[in-house]
Formats: sequence, structure tokens, C-alpha cells
Amino acid sequence: MMSKALYSAFSLALIPGLLLTLSACPAIEQELEASASPPPVIEQALSTPAPLPAKLMLLVAHQGKPGSVEMVAEYDTQAQTFASPNLTAIDSETQLQKHEQSLFGKYLPLNQNYPLYLNGREIGQFTNQKIEPPGCGDFSQMTGAFKTELPVKEDHYLDVLAFSPTLSLSYPSPPLYEDSKALTAIGESIANTFLKKEGLSLKDMRDQTVQAIPITQPDGTYKMHIFVTAERPPTEEAICNNGSFWVLGTWEADQPQILAGQYKSPGEFPEESCSSQQVVTSFGFRDRLDHLLIRNNGYEWWNYSIYAPGENNRWSEVYQGGGGGC
Repeated sequence: MMSKALYSAFSLALIPGLLLTLSACPAIEQELEASASPPPVIEQALSTPAPLPAKLMLLVAHQGKPGSVEMVAEYDTQAQTFASPNLTAIDSETQLQKHEQSLFGKYLPLNQNYPLYLNGREIGQFTNQKIEPPGCGDFSQMTGAFKTELPVKEDHYLDVLAFSPTLSLSYPSPPLYEDSKALTAIGESIANTFLKKEGLSLKDMRDQTVQAIPITQPDGTYKMHIFVTAERPPTEEAICNNGSFWVLGTWEADQPQILAGQYKSPGEFPEESCSSQQVVTSFGFRDRLDHLLIRNNGYEWWNYSIYAPGENNRWSEVYQGGGGGC
């Protein structure tokens, strides 16, 4: 099964002539690592970073005309913990004005430029221009100009990460992993290993995506991690799908290694069949990519999960929040 045609900052082109199969898996990852190359990016100035502020807001910026930005999580740099933004529901123009002067005024002052990051690379900037009343959901949002030098397909809207207050981040040359049959082969092996415990395989799935993500290792080097997601076709009772999954893994000692994952079976009600997940980016603070931001989608709602590695490199969810719904 080939990965679904989906733009990502790590799948811009096929590797010429790379036609490997799972029988050659011991060499696949080395070939992919060797083929990693930098995308077109905005050059970053190398300078000594300023100390981190006591509190940071993680933002997700959405490409569009206009673009928009939403608050995802507040990060305590001393305790190294995440918390949900203290957002207030808006149902009047007066409340909207007060809201602009409170949390939005603190973290999203008008006409501020925010560098945009995707898997450790600065790929553009967002300029917030106007606070908007709620559309789908209870919370207002900030709209503005989303600028990037990345080539983005017309049918895809790019989601990337920003920080407030703005940070001068300089990750040491994160690699870009290009899409290929080799990458798909590794992803399929990782996915089938994860699905086996559910009595399923990728043959039962549709809309598969395989994405390669750089993660910083304890020695400071990068290692390719693979994120795979897919869903089961809907039944007559299900609105969207008949279950979905995501899995994060690596290729170690000629075998797939599962680091984290989740399978969501359909619930009692048809709308509970509408779950899906997508990885937004790897990220970190200062010079390490050691967190993963995942968007969780449901029936007229969405939120975000943050995963980080723990003991024995087992990844776990350290935060879930943000988002909204209708």
C-alpha cells in the first residue's frame, strides 16, 4: 500500500532510482538518512539565545487567506510542564474587546511577527492583524498574514508551530527525509506490527500516510522517526470511518520498534466514528527536537496532544488540550 498523496515538509520529492523492498530493510534507514537534505528555508542567524521566559505559549498557525493562529498550550519553563490556555468563551462584542486586552493581548499583541517552525526549520512567519469573534466554537481567534517559502499544494493547508513570546531558535541543521518507496516500506512494517495486537493489518485500512520526522537523540544527533496513520472504511452505521490509528516507531536491529501509538475503535454513536489524527511537527526548546505535536480530530471538534520520550525511550502523552468544537 502506498502512502496517500499528502504534502508535508518532509515529503517533497521521490528519491531517484530508490526501489527497495522490506527484504532490504536493514539498509533502508541508512539510505534514507544519507538522502536527507535541507528544504528551501529562511536563513537563521546564529546568535546566543536569550534566556527563556517563565511562561511560553505554543501556537499553531494555519495557512490560508487570511491565515490564522490558535493557542495550544502554555509551557512553564521552570517546571517544564504544559497547561491549557485559560481561554474565555465569547458571546458579545464587549467580551471580545475585553478578551483582546487579556490573554490575547498578552500573548498575541497586534502586528507582531512570529517565526514559523516545521520539524526544527524556520519556514516563514505569521503577522497577526485582527482578533476575530468565534466561528466554529466558543473562542475567538487571531487572523493575519501567513508567509512561507515552502511549495504548498493548492488542496493542502499547512499547519506549523510558533511561540509567544517569540523565540530565536536554532536547531542544528535538522534533516529533511524525502518521500520514497523505502520510507513507505518501513512505515508499513511499523504499522502492521502495531496493528497485529488489534487483530488488524494495513489491508483493513484506507487513507494511509507515512511521515518521517527528525528527533534529537541523547548524544545530540538526529534519528529518523516514522509516524503512520490510517483509518478503517466506514460501515453503513458509521459516518466517517470504522476506527483509526496512529503509531510512532523507528527501525532498530532489522526490526520495527514501536514507541507510541493509539487505536480508536468506533463508539456507540455514529458520530464517534469520526476520529483521526495527524502529526503537526516535532519541536523542542532551544536546540533539541524532543517533543511531538499531534492534532486529534473528531466530529465537529479538535484538540492537540504532546508526546515526549521517557524511560527506555518509551513515548507518552504529556499534555492534551487546546482546540475547540461546534
